[in-house]
Amino acid sequence: MIVQCYPYGAPSNTCGTMMPSHGVNSMSCPSTYVIEANKYQYSSGDTIQITVRGTTSSNLFEGVLLVAKDASSQNILGSWSSTDSSVNVISCDGTSSNGITHSSSTTKSQIQATWSSSSMIPQGNVVISSSDGSCTTITAASQSISTSISSVDTTTAINSQMTGAALNLNWTYLDGITTISMATNNLGTSQWLGIGLSLDDRMGDDHVFVCQRWNDDTIQLQRFINPGGYSSPTIVTADSNYGGIFQVTRVALNNGVTHCEFTLSNFTTTMGRRRKRSISLLSQSIQYRILVVVGHLDSSNSLLQHFSVTVRTQMIQLNQSGTITASNIDGSDNEVLFLRAHGIIMMFIWMLFISTGILIARYFKQSWPERKFCGKAMWFAVHRLVMIFSAIMTLIAFAAILKYKHGTWVSQNLSREFAHSIIGVLVVGAAIIQPTMALFRCQPDHQHRFIFNYAHATQTLANCCGMGGDRVCYIDWL
Repeated sequence: MIVQCYPYGAPSNTCGTMMPSHGVNSMSCPSTYVIEANKYQYSSGDTIQITVRGTTSSNLFEGVLLVAKDASSQNILGSWSSTDSSVNVISCDGTSSNGITHSSSTTKSQIQATWSSSSMIPQGNVVISSSDGSCTTITAASQSISTSISSVDTTTAINSQMTGAALNLNWTYLDGITTISMATNNLGTSQWLGIGLSLDDRMGDDHVFVCQRWNDDTIQLQRFINPGGYSSPTIVTADSNYGGIFQVTRVALNNGVTHCEFTLSNFTTTMGRRRKRSISLLSQSIQYRILVVVGHLDSSNSLLQHFSVTVRTQMIQLNQSGTITASNIDGSDNEVLFLRAHGIIMMFIWMLFISTGILIARYFKQSWPERKFCGKAMWFAVHRLVMIFSAIMTLIAFAAILKYKHGTWVSQNLSREFAHSIIGVLVVGAAIIQPTMALFRCQPDHQHRFIFNYAHATQTLANCCGMGGDRVCYIDWL
C-alpha cells in the first residue's frame, strides 16, 4: 500500500473538505481528542485561545488541521496565530493565516493557537473544526467528553449595534468545573445585570450572579443570594458555603458589549450535620430556571432595585452545556406592576380614604346638620361614597396581589410577609362585611339599632389592621 504523507503540514487545498489526502480510503472511528476555548462568546476583534488535546494522556496525534467556519455558510473565518513550535499557520482559499496545521510528524499531546475574529464577522455561530488525520475528518466534540461526535464547540457573537439590550448566556462543563459566560450589549454606565438560578419562576431564595458596569466603565462580577427576595441581596464571600467555589475568569468591555465570565467548581454534598438554610445549596445536578434582571447602581456603585426582570422558559443544569439568547431584557416586568399596584392602592385607601371617611362620620355630623344630598344628610352621603369606593379598591388591590402571586400562599418561613398576608385577609374580610351590613342597616330609632352600631364599630379594628399591614411592607429585590 502506498500512502502519501504530509509530515510538515496539511495542504491548503484540504481546508474546505477537512479530508486527509493520503491516497487511501478513510475509515470512521470515535474521536479521541477535544477542542477547548478560553471563552465561548466573542465580539468583533476579539481573540480566543484554542487548545486541541487528547481525551486522555495516552491519546497522542501527529497531524492536525484547524480552521474556523461559519456554521451556516461554511465559509472560513478569522485569522490564526501561534507561538507553539509544533504547528504552522497556513493560508486557505488564498486568504492569509486562516488555518493551523502541524509543522512536523512528532507525536503531540496537545497544540495551542489563537483565533482572531475580524471586524466584519457575521452574526451567528462559529464552528472550530479539526482533523487529526488518523481516521476520517472529525469535527470537535464539545467540552463534555461523553458528547456525541457530531456536536461542535461554538462561540456566539452578540451584535453591539443593536438598539435594545440583549444577552448571550453560555455555560459549559468539563471535569467537574462549570464555566458560565455572560455577554450583553447596551448595558449602560451605573447599571447591573443579574442572572438568577431559581427553582421556580419567582424571585426569592435564589443564587444570583451580577455583572456590574460602574460609572467609570469598570466591570465588576459578584455572586449574591437573595433570602426571601424582599430584602437587599447578600454577597457570597469565599468563606460562605452555598454550593460551588465561585471564581471570576474574565471581565471586559469591548465595543459596547459587556463580558463577564466565571467558573463554579468543587461542589460538595454534606451528609453529616446540616444547619438550617433558607436557600438550598447550589448543585450541578439540579435544573434551574433562569431569571434575567437589570437595575441601576447608586453613586457608590451599590445595587439599587431592578427595573426589569425576564423569566426564561429554558432550564439550565450546571453539569451540561448550553446557550441561551435573550433579547429586550431592558423592558419592564408586567407582573411586577401588579405588586406595585397592590401596594400603592392599599397605602392610599387605608391611610387616606378610610381615615377620611371615619373623620367625616365622627365630626361632620354636627358641622353639616342641615345639609342634604339626594335626600340624605351630607355627611352620610360623603361617608358612604368614600367607604364604598374604598371597599371596591381594596378588592381590586387584593385581586392584583393574587395575580402577582399566581394564587399561591406566602411561606410561613417568611414571618414578616406571612403576617402581612394574614392581616390582608382580615382587611379584605372587613371590606366585604361592612358594606354588606350597611344594606341591612335599620333606622336610628329602631330597637335593634345597637347591633349595627357595635358591628359597625369593628371597622376601627379593620382600619388599624389596614394601616398596620401597610407598614409590614417589603420590596421585591432580586
